[in-house]
Amino acid sequence: MTEFLAQVLTAEFALGALIVLFSGMIHGYTGFGAGLLMMPLFALLFGPIEAIAISTIVAIFGSAQLYSGAARHANWRELMPILIALVLATPMGTYLLFNLNPELIRRAMGGFVLLFALILMSGWIYRGHRSLATSAAAGAVSGLVTGAVGVGGPPVALYFLS
Repeated sequence: MTEFLAQVLTAEFALGALIVLFSGMIHGYTGFGAGLLMMPLFALLFGPIEAIAISTIVAIFGSAQLYSGAARHANWRELMPILIALVLATPMGTYLLFNLNPELIRRAMGGFVLLFALILMSGWIYRGHRSLATSAAAGAVSGLVTGAVGVGGPPVALYFLS
């Protein structure tokens, strides 16, 4: 048992735990953004594939208490095209994740986080008409980005800010 703990409780594990702690604090304060902090830092620490796996598990369990309330208040008619497109596009992004150079994926993670942060800070919002096509497009972009770099929330968030 002691050998197992010595192998698991490493400096990487401690740093990962701190990243989760700070990401959780950001998520608790803002209601989003944990993945934006976790993904690039975990990618540097563990690699892109492991980063997506770890942050997905943390996000699922970290947000579990929100699911029932969110489901009751969701506008499912508006969400369904986004969700369907997201589910269909995520495997394409995952294909890219597993078949592109890990260093390229790592850089793409940082690039997407930086791009979305700059867009949000600039105050830009989508001003076009919301339709089935634009909802599906937002979901498809989110799914592709989710599968490839694990940061799929910002495209849909930008769309819903309109």
